[in-house]
Amino acid sequence: MPTIMSAVIPIPKSWEEFEDITLSALKIRWSSPNLTRHGRQGQKQDGVDLYGDDDLGRNVGVQCKLTQVDAVGVDVIRAEIAKAENFQPALRGYYMAISAPSDANLQKQVRVLSKERVEQGKFPVGLLFWDDIVQDLKKNKDVFKMHYPELLIDSGHIPAASRPQGNRGNALLDLGYLGLHLDDWLGLLFGEFMDEQRAAQDFERLISSLEEASKVVCDGDAAAELAGALQELRSYVHDIVQPKEQTADWRPANRLAARIMRSLETLEYQLEGKELLIFKIGHGIAIWEFHDLHTAKDYPRARQNTLLEYISGLSPNRQVSGYIQGAVEAYNADDAAFSVKAHTPDSLYGGVKRLLLLG
Repeated sequence: MPTIMSAVIPIPKSWEEFEDITLSALKIRWSSPNLTRHGRQGQKQDGVDLYGDDDLGRNVGVQCKLTQVDAVGVDVIRAEIAKAENFQPALRGYYMAISAPSDANLQKQVRVLSKERVEQGKFPVGLLFWDDIVQDLKKNKDVFKMHYPELLIDSGHIPAASRPQGNRGNALLDLGYLGLHLDDWLGLLFGEFMDEQRAAQDFERLISSLEEASKVVCDGDAAAELAGALQELRSYVHDIVQPKEQTADWRPANRLAARIMRSLETLEYQLEGKELLIFKIGHGIAIWEFHDLHTAKDYPRARQNTLLEYISGLSPNRQVSGYIQGAVEAYNADDAAFSVKAHTPDSLYGGVKRLLLLG
C-alpha cells in the first residue's frame, strides 16, 4: 500500500503556500528552527524570501519561485543573486527554490555559476526543485500532515486517489531492464568515445525512467532509499561530466549504481506470478544486450529460448508475437548484418512494451 514516501504530491497553487511548504521542508533538511520568512509582500526583500542557518551553520537566503523551470533561466537567477548581494547581514549562501521538476541543464549552469562565484570570493548558489522540497517534507509525518491533511489517513497511508499512476507492468520491465544493469548502462553512456551532451541527455532520461518506475512499484522505506540513491547518482554524475574532462572519478558513481542495483534485486523475492515474469524478462533482455556489446559471440540459443518462454507467458495462448519471433529469427540468420543483431534486444524490449500496452 503506497505511503507518504511513494506518493505524488500536488504543487501548490499560491505563492504563499509554496513559500510555507518550502520553509517547512528546509527546516527539516537543515535542522534549522531559526529559518524564517523575510519581510512580507510589498516590502523590499533583496531577493530573499526565507532567511536563517543551513546545516553548515551558514546564514543563507532562499528565493521561492512558483513557476515552471523554462521561466527561470540562468539570467533570472543572476538577477536575483544581484539583489541578494545587498542583503544585510551579508549572506554566506543563496538558494533558489523552484516549483518545477529537476532540470539537468539549469542545474549545470548554476553549478558553473556557483563555482565562478566561490573563486571570486562570493557566496555560492544552489537550486532546489519541487522533487527536493517534497522529499524533505515527507521525512516528517506531522509536518507533512500540516500541509496536506487531505492526503493522509490515520495509518499514514495515502488514499487511492492520490497514489502515483502508471502501468505497473511497464514499470517492472524498466526496473529489470534498466535498473538491474545500471552499472553497464553507465559504462555504455559514458564510454571512451562518448558525445558528452548526448550522454548527459540519455543519462537524465535513464534516471528519470527509473525514478518514475520505482514510484509505481516500490513503497515505504524502499521507495525512499531508491529515490535518495538515484538523486545522489544524478547529482554526482552531472558534477563530474564536463566537456574535455579526463580525470573524473567514476568509483563513487559505480558504488551508487551498485547500491541501487542491490535494492532492486530484492524485488525478485517480493514479486510473484506475472509481475515476477515481467521483471525477469526485463533482466533477461538486458543480459542479452550487454552480452552482445561485450563479446563477439552470438547470444546462446538456450538462453534465447528461455527468454522467449518467459515472454510467451505474457500471452493468454502462450504464443510469442510475430514481431518478437521475427526479431529473434533475423538475429540467428546466417547472413544477419551486425546492425540487425545490435538492435535485437531493443526490438525485444519494444515488443514486450507493446504486449503490456495491449494486454
